[in-house]
Amino acid sequence: MSSVRPIPRPRHVLRHLASLAAAAGLILAQPLGAAAQQERPALVRVDLVQMVDVDETAPVLGRLVTRQSATITARVAGPVQMVKVNVGDIVAEGDELAQIDATRMAIALQLREADLEQARANVDVVDAGRRLASQVLDRLISLQGSAAFSAARYEDALLELARTEHGLSEAQARLLRSEAEVELARVDLADATVRAPFAGVVVERQAQPGAYLAIGGSVVTLLDVDSLEIEADVPVDRISGLTPGREVAARLADGRGFTVVVRAIVPNENPLTRTRAVRFDKGDDNGFSDLAENQSITVNVPLGEQRQALTVHKDAVITGPRGTIVYVVTEDAADMRPVRLGTAIGDRFEVLSGLADGDVVVTRGNERLRPGQPLQIVGETPQEQPT
Repeated sequence: MSSVRPIPRPRHVLRHLASLAAAAGLILAQPLGAAAQQERPALVRVDLVQMVDVDETAPVLGRLVTRQSATITARVAGPVQMVKVNVGDIVAEGDELAQIDATRMAIALQLREADLEQARANVDVVDAGRRLASQVLDRLISLQGSAAFSAARYEDALLELARTEHGLSEAQARLLRSEAEVELARVDLADATVRAPFAGVVVERQAQPGAYLAIGGSVVTLLDVDSLEIEADVPVDRISGLTPGREVAARLADGRGFTVVVRAIVPNENPLTRTRAVRFDKGDDNGFSDLAENQSITVNVPLGEQRQALTVHKDAVITGPRGTIVYVVTEDAADMRPVRLGTAIGDRFEVLSGLADGDVVVTRGNERLRPGQPLQIVGETPQEQPT
């Protein structure tokens, strides 16, 4: 399979075709012989021999896959209170999927909050003892050098201050632990509500109300249909025509087609099939809302780099006992040319020899033409391509 794009033509070709149409119905100015002068012109349609950009392709069967699909699991253990979605439901990121009975978690949070208040109070008590020990030590230091100073009491005050400071550090550590336990209890309580981590469609529902879920138990399977892309196993001898960013044609089984873009070539070759997986981005504006994961799709993989080829319309080619011929319009008369053709490119053939770029060939009415027969061009003439 090949796709073609005509190459812009010079304006003198259009002027030449216009002059041919203007001369329609007139006898040739230069006689071709007595028989030719009396022969009525044949009514024909024409087309241009032209250079085109050729993308030779071969079909490769691929499938739609998703970049994001996951089985959503429970983060906390407990009986399922309710499941709020069914298979086929569309959910947004953050929507509730299920609710696990959170009664025990709410009570656990209250206990942790009570422990936190107790730890805060303990810090205050220990800190008050530390401040008192510091004041006692300051008074003893102020008595140094006097008869009232006692070295033994001074040593005891130092030890008491060190003990209270150590106790304060322990109390502060217990306070931090209590704060962390409260946060964990709050997280567990929040996780009792299972939410969608991304937008998608529910494709399977595993959890049922009343069933007990352990941590990691499956709730639903969620598929992100907006992240669908195409994966095709491409033979290694066709990989050279694929580069990231290159656009190629793709077609669904029902005949609908659209353009996809090469996103990545997976650097892993299957030794049995000699293929590599290629990922194609289908884009967000293809207008199809009924695509599904694992749906089959045919991708037209380029066989090589884009090239130019001289082509002639298929309707201009006549195959018979004289071989393959084409009638070229030469001075308003039919000029029979033997041609050698290559591969088919859409509704055209590649020309290997016999024709030149810009030749005007007969595509309708050529079945009964004779060499040298006068021609009258009817219908639309080939148009110049915009520059």
